[in-house]
Amino acid sequence: MLDGELDKKLLNEERKLRDADSSDEEVAGWPIIVVVGLALFADYCCLTAIIPIVPLVFAEIDSTYIFILFASKSMVQIVANPIAGLVVDKGNPPLIFGSSLAILVLATLAFAWGVEIDSEGIADEWEQFHILIAARSTQGLASAGIMTSGMATISLATSEEKRGGALGAAMMGVAGGVLMGPPVAGLCAERLGESSVFYGIAGVGCVTLLSSLLFFIFYPESFEVVEGGERDKEERDEEEESGEGRNSYIDKDVALWRNGPVVILAFSVATCNMCVAVTEPLIPLFLEREPFNFNNESIGLTFGVQALCYLLFTPVFGILSDKHMKTPLMALGVACVAGGMGIMFVFKELWSVVLGLGMVGMGIAAADTPSMPLLTVLVPPERFGSAMALQDTSVNLGFLVGPLLAIFVGDNVDSFKWLAVGTSAFSLCTVPLLKRLYATELELTRKRGSGGGVGSGERLLNVTA
Repeated sequence: MLDGELDKKLLNEERKLRDADSSDEEVAGWPIIVVVGLALFADYCCLTAIIPIVPLVFAEIDSTYIFILFASKSMVQIVANPIAGLVVDKGNPPLIFGSSLAILVLATLAFAWGVEIDSEGIADEWEQFHILIAARSTQGLASAGIMTSGMATISLATSEEKRGGALGAAMMGVAGGVLMGPPVAGLCAERLGESSVFYGIAGVGCVTLLSSLLFFIFYPESFEVVEGGERDKEERDEEEESGEGRNSYIDKDVALWRNGPVVILAFSVATCNMCVAVTEPLIPLFLEREPFNFNNESIGLTFGVQALCYLLFTPVFGILSDKHMKTPLMALGVACVAGGMGIMFVFKELWSVVLGLGMVGMGIAAADTPSMPLLTVLVPPERFGSAMALQDTSVNLGFLVGPLLAIFVGDNVDSFKWLAVGTSAFSLCTVPLLKRLYATELELTRKRGSGGGVGSGERLLNVTA
């Protein structure tokens, strides 16, 4: 009897300690989610705010140069992401995050200056174009550091059971920036001047930077690796002392980018985002003609359906990824994106456009959000930076290829449908490939369920072998 009562007391004490640890983790985790979410909000506000302003600033420049301006951020970010991931893995993620946020503030102020000099008559359109493309490229450098270090820091600060919900909550900043950027920029341009919105975004960036500095000072324990941190730290220290760690980071990154399941995940994310990027230049041209004849305000409101669905479903799929297998959620996202693209351009009715944009917004949330916690399952904690860099590179690659495909279509309305059907069919080709990714995820899940645990080598799927 005494032994039984003692066991019950020990179990109750252990449960209380576990609940207290979980509560402390939630308290320390939410501030960083808010900080990263605000940084992403400022980043994507700056990204999309230029959409209604460019036609007002560049009235006589060829559309090809406008595409170069829009694509410059993605080009720089694709190049900078692997470097940012490597630096995050070797250094201090909060330091990289704060530095990148400071660069974003400077790039946003450069946007404001570049837009403002036209109204003051200081420079012509070409000089103004060079300033804005430099600002846009600098923003790509900052975005690479913010996304990679921010998502890696959240992954390190939360347990695997809650990681999907935490990452999904932070990604709401992306959706909020995409949703609010264009309408707020258009309103500010008409009433307060074309540069006013960028000063406002820079202010949000400064507040976020100050908040992140305060949080990093008062919650330094939030950035310790939750799972296997001490063992991983000791292994890294031994590698650095022996000299083996200097080249092993690059070798492991190269192996990571060549791993089969990881490549399948990246390819699926890239194809879904390519479909979304195709709609951005085509939908306005599609809606301004018969039978719709929409004006700019109506086109903006219609696009808001996609952003709103992405905003609403991002945290939902983040939470679902904590409770269910992540690969089927990604497959659902691919199917929603492909179905939405087909519905929009095949039926050519207002209801089909609204429904299709909503499906695309929900689909991209289902494809992107579970991919990040799934990468943290496949990759050990010391490679979280490189994993998030890979995911963000896939997103930006899709947003770079999509507008390129749209350029070949031009103004041919009949070609819209075939491009939409072709890109959606191409994205569906990733569904059979996701079977292999599902098998890998299922195998790792069974290893955890058996109680044997999953070591760093097993998590990395022998990509270093």
